[in-house]
This record gives sequence, C-alpha cells and structure tokens, in this order.
Amino acid sequence: MPALICGHLLILLAGSEFVVRWQQSRIQKSDRLDPGLVHHDPELGWKLTPNWTGSHRTFDFTVRYTINEAGLRADSPLPSDRRGRLFAVVGDSFTFGLGVNDDETFVHLLNRRFRSEVTFVNFSVPGYSTDQETLLIERDVLKWSPDVLLLGVYVANDLFDNLLEYPLQVNHAKPRFELCAGQLVLTNVPVQVQPKPVEMHRLDLRTMVFGPEINTTWRARIERRSALFNLLAARFWPLEVNTTELRNRFASAIELFSVILDRIQRACDRQGVQLVILLLAGRSFYEEPTSDSGLYQGFLLDEVEKLAANRRIRIIYAIGSPTARPTKKGLFYPHDGHLTPEGHRKVAETVARAIGNLHIESE
Repeated sequence: MPALICGHLLILLAGSEFVVRWQQSRIQKSDRLDPGLVHHDPELGWKLTPNWTGSHRTFDFTVRYTINEAGLRADSPLPSDRRGRLFAVVGDSFTFGLGVNDDETFVHLLNRRFRSEVTFVNFSVPGYSTDQETLLIERDVLKWSPDVLLLGVYVANDLFDNLLEYPLQVNHAKPRFELCAGQLVLTNVPVQVQPKPVEMHRLDLRTMVFGPEINTTWRARIERRSALFNLLAARFWPLEVNTTELRNRFASAIELFSVILDRIQRACDRQGVQLVILLLAGRSFYEEPTSDSGLYQGFLLDEVEKLAANRRIRIIYAIGSPTARPTKKGLFYPHDGHLTPEGHRKVAETVARAIGNLHIESE
C-alpha cells in the first residue's frame, strides 16, 4: 500500500510539473508584438518610430498602439497642439501604456477629463530607465516648455537598469551614467547596435536584488529543475528580505539615481518647469506585499520618497502608497504585469485628484 501511494504521488507530481511547464511555455510564446515599434537612436539607445501602428498580443491582452508623426504615443495631442497648461509625462512601458489601447491609457483619460484646461503629452518609451529619460528630457521634452514634468519612476527595475548598459528585460543597448567624484559621466555613447552579451542575458532581477550568491543555493538548484517547485516556493516560501542588507546592496543604485534626479531637477529649474514624480511599484507589491518582491519594492519606494522629500520634489503615488495599498485587484495583468485598463483608470483618478490637492500651477 505505501508503495502504491508513493507511486500515485509521483504520478501526480510529474503531471503537475508537466502542466506548469506547459502553461508557462504557452504564456511566453503568446507574446507577439508587430515589428517596428522602436528604432535605433545613437543618443538614447532606441526611440519610438513615427507614424507606426501595430498590434500586441499576449496571453493577457490583444491591443493596438499608434505612434504619431512626432514619434509619441497617439493617446494625446501633439505638443504643438497644447491647450492650457502642459504636463509632459516621461517614463517607461507603464506610463507609455503597454497592454492597453490608445484610448485606454491614463494620459488619454486625463486629457478627456480636463479637455482644454490641461494638456497631457505622453513622451514615454517602453524599456527606458531614468538615465535615458534624463537625456530625452534634455534633448526633446524641455524644448516644448512644459509647465509640469511628470516623471514616472517604476521601482521594480528602474534603479537597477540605471547601472546597466543593457536593461534587464530589453535586448537593446543604452547609454549609461557613471559617477566620478560625485559627478555624472555619460558612457556607452554613441550607442552601438550589437547583440546583448551572453553574460547579460544571465543577469536577472533576482540576482540584482539578492546578489549572485542566491543562485548557488540548493533552493536555486531545485528551482532551475522544477517549475512546480519554483511556483510554490515563490508563493508560500518567500526569500528573507533584510533591510540592512538591501540598503548595502542597493547603495550604488540609490546614489546614482539620486544624482540623476538632481540633474533632472536642475534642468527643470532652469526653465521654470515643476518636477513631480509619479511613483509606481509592480503587481507583487500591491497584491502580495509580504513576498520578497513586494518587500524590496516597498524598501525602494521609501528610499525614493526620502530623496524626493529632501529635494522638495512632490510625489504622486500612481496606485497607492506603502501605507495605503488598494485592496481591489485587477489593476495589473496577472502574467504580463502591466496595468490593465482598470489600472489606468485608477492612475488617472489619482493624478487628477493630486493636481487639485498639490495646487500645481504654471508660473
């Protein structure tokens, strides 16, 4: 009898492993984006392609993106067609609106809400980190003399990608700032078109957060061999997150981000532009706050908030602050992780409310 029970258990485990692997493969293979959304830019790494339109299909969604003649997401007017105060929105795929149609982004919803009173223009580019956004702001955004620069900061990877020549989740090379005696030195420009090195493909977010030693543990060895164990461990056995260790490990990323933020603030101050941070964490922070991913993002949210407070930069929490997480689910896609249409509606409501509460006014 014990042998029979063990046999049934092994069959059950093998079947579950097969199902999990099949489902994960299905999700990964479902991601299909029509070619041409971005093209090479020697100063920024890549840029949106003007007059492009195409579809994006994943396990979670099927949507279409449109890029206007200015090379910006066509969810908002052209900068030259501004009415009232101009809010320039700069960020990555979350502020670009990856995963929703043009008329579903929070930028589009804000324009529809405020009409001629305020114009929001979406300058965001998927995959960008704060260093690229800085160069974009200086080169392209400030020439339109916005009243407010709404800088999206996504704590799940932005601070880490600032350290890298290849972002963790992007295969294109990018420019990078290095700190030399407290000053920013721009490197890797002009950006070359070349394959992502093998060693960079091996680098992942988990290694950046917990250090390379995390990949040498017995747990990591089992996770590499079993998709089922990996799934269950992530849900029921999160890694221990020590605040002191995080502060030491993230010190270089936080310091670099702080100096980059100073550069953005100085550029805005020179032109009388108000800088506001739109702060966002990933799905796990809001839906699984006690997970290792949720905890490290909470730590970084606090750090960015301190940096902003020291510089008197106002913050808008896009979804909810560490002390006021929304209880409603469905704001993020379960597999892709980007904001759903409902998530964008939540951000639009938050930003609209903050505009009144913060008394943001043009000079």
